[in-house]
Amino acid sequence: MPLTPHDVRQFQALWREHYQEELTEEQAREYGESLLRYVRLVLDTDDDPRERAPP
Repeated sequence: MPLTPHDVRQFQALWREHYQEELTEEQAREYGESLLRYVRLVLDTDDDPRERAPP
């Protein structure tokens, strides 16, 4: 799911607040989408057969 322009601006603001650095729109979009992919990977354990109880 791509980030909206509003999401990108919010990510830039959060990054600036935490790291005192400015990100370009392109950097913010790239970092934000990478973060989303990571979070989805970590939270998506329902499809992992190793996490299921044996039948």
